[in-house]
Amino acid sequence: MELSMVVDLGGHMFRTGLAGDDAPRSAVPTNKVEVYENGNYTKSLYGDDIYRSISKENIYGETVVNGNIVDFDGFKSIYENAMNQDIGLGAESRRLLFSVRHGISLSCLSELVTTMFEDYQSEAFNISFSVLLGLYCSGRTNGISVDMGHDITDIVALNEGYIDQDYIKTLHSGGREITYRLSQMLTKKYPNIFGEDMPAKYLEIVRDIKEKLCTLDPTRTGQNLANIQRNYELPDGEVITLDNEMINCPKICLQKIGFDGRHIDNIIADTIFSDLNDMLRKGNEILAK
Repeated sequence: MELSMVVDLGGHMFRTGLAGDDAPRSAVPTNKVEVYENGNYTKSLYGDDIYRSISKENIYGETVVNGNIVDFDGFKSIYENAMNQDIGLGAESRRLLFSVRHGISLSCLSELVTTMFEDYQSEAFNISFSVLLGLYCSGRTNGISVDMGHDITDIVALNEGYIDQDYIKTLHSGGREITYRLSQMLTKKYPNIFGEDMPAKYLEIVRDIKEKLCTLDPTRTGQNLANIQRNYELPDGEVITLDNEMINCPKICLQKIGFDGRHIDNIIADTIFSDLNDMLRKGNEILAK
C-alpha cells in the first residue's frame, strides 16, 4: 500500500512524516543563508545546512513568511532534503497532505499545487488548514483553535468543521518573541558565548534550544520542578546548562503577546463569551495548538 505523507508548512519549521505516526520524522528550519566570501556571493544554504556556515558577511532570510512561500527554490531544496535524506522515501510520486496557515495567499497555493504535481508528479495532493486539522485530531468539529507560529498567532473559531471568518484574531507575534526572550536570558548568563553582536546563526541555535528544552510544564517529562536542569551541547562542543530559563522563557506567550494591549488568554476568553457562546456549548471545547 502506498504510504501517505504529511507535511506541515510552518512559518519557521518544515515538518514531514508518515500518516499515522505520532510525531514528524523530519523537522528542519525554513531559513536560508546567502553565503558571501570577500564580498562575493558564493551559494545559498537551506534547512539544517544553515548551521554549517558562520560569517558576518552572510545574509540570513526566510523561505516562508507569514505562512506564504516566498522562495520556491528554497522550499524545493528543503522538501527534497527532507524526503530523500531524513525520511528516505524519495520526493516524487507521493500521496501528500499539506498543513498550511489559513491566511495563505491564493497565488502561493496555486504555485504550490503546480510545483507538487508538475515537478514531483504527486499521485494525490490535499491542502488543509492547520487550525482545522488540530481540532479534528481531538475528534471535534466545534471549538476555538489557537495556532502559534513563528511570527503570527491565529485564534480561529470553527463551527461544524468550518472556519467562521467573523471570529478570527491574528496577532503579529509568536514563537519569535520566545526565542528573543531566551537569547536575552542566555546573553546575561553566558555573555562570552551569546554576546550582543552574536550572528544570526547563534539566534538559530537559541531557537533550537527553545524547541528542545523549553516547556511550561516540566513535570510532563518527569522533572522535579524544584530542581529542573538540562544540558545543551553547542556546535563547537561546549556544553551550557539551563534551569529556570526553560520555564520562565515561554511564559512570555501568556504575558506579552497581545492584541490592542491585551493578553492572549483575555482574547480567547472574549471570543468564547461573544456571540460564539451558543455554538461552543455544543462541544464546549477549546483547543490550543
